[in-house]
Amino acid sequence: MKNHLLRCPDNPNKGQKVQRSIASSSQILEGQVGGGVHSSPSCFKFDQELCRKELVKMFVIVELPFQFLDNEAFIKFLFVLQPRFSAPSHATLTCDTFIIFDEEKEKLKKFISKHWGRVCLTTYTRILIQNFTYMSLTTHFINNNCKLQKKIFSFCQITRHSGENMEKNVEIYLIEWELN
Repeated sequence: MKNHLLRCPDNPNKGQKVQRSIASSSQILEGQVGGGVHSSPSCFKFDQELCRKELVKMFVIVELPFQFLDNEAFIKFLFVLQPRFSAPSHATLTCDTFIIFDEEKEKLKKFISKHWGRVCLTTYTRILIQNFTYMSLTTHFINNNCKLQKKIFSFCQITRHSGENMEKNVEIYLIEWELN
C-alpha cells in the first residue's frame, strides 16, 4: 500500500514523504463520522460543511461558549488538524446551531407522532437570585430500544410563578410540538 501511494497519480500527497505507516493511518471505524473504513490518508475527502456541522454539535454537546472560537490554541489545533478548514464566526455558529436545533426538533416530532404521542411531561421552575423565574418543560418517553429518553422541549423565562401562567406556557409548547 505504501509503494502504491508513492506512485499513484491520484494521490494528493504524491511527492511528499509518507509520515504514517499503514497501520497508523487515519482509520475511521464504521458508525463514526464519515462512515466506512478508510485505510489510507489519501482516501479522505475534506468536506467543509460536514466539519462545520460537527463543530457545532461539539459546541452544543460539550456546552462550550462561542468565544472559544477565538482561543489561539483552538485555532492552531484546527489549522494543524485541517489547514483547509475555515472556522466559522460567532454569528455563523449561532445560525448553524439554530439550523441543527430545527432539524433535530423535526426528527423528534416525527418520532413522537409515529409512537402515538405517548409521552410524560414534567415541568421545573427555578427562581434565580435576580428574581427571574425560568421554567423547563421536559418530555420522557421510551424509544424503539426500550430505553428511557428525556428531551427538553422548552426552557423559557416566565413572568409569574403561578399555575395558570405555567399552564398557558405548557399549552403553547404542546401546540408547537403537535401533542394532544
